[in-house]
Amino acid sequence: MSIKSRLINLVIASLSLLLIYGAYNFYLVHSKQLILEKSIQGMDEYQVCQLAFEEFGVKMAKNMGCLDNIEMPQD
Repeated sequence: MSIKSRLINLVIASLSLLLIYGAYNFYLVHSKQLILEKSIQGMDEYQVCQLAFEEFGVKMAKNMGCLDNIEMPQD
């Protein structure tokens, strides 16, 4: 086998692994989103914000707009 064909095989293998990794991460995010959507059905805005804070932390709650009208202490 020549060096050129080994290099091509290495590139193909690397791209294949990258594609599999991306597909797996997409699946995980999508499945977590479906679970979250089912769990928040019937909740009011306050309860959804509480869940976001408890499950994902302050950053997620802030990204969702839950903390827009609340003053947060600064370090």
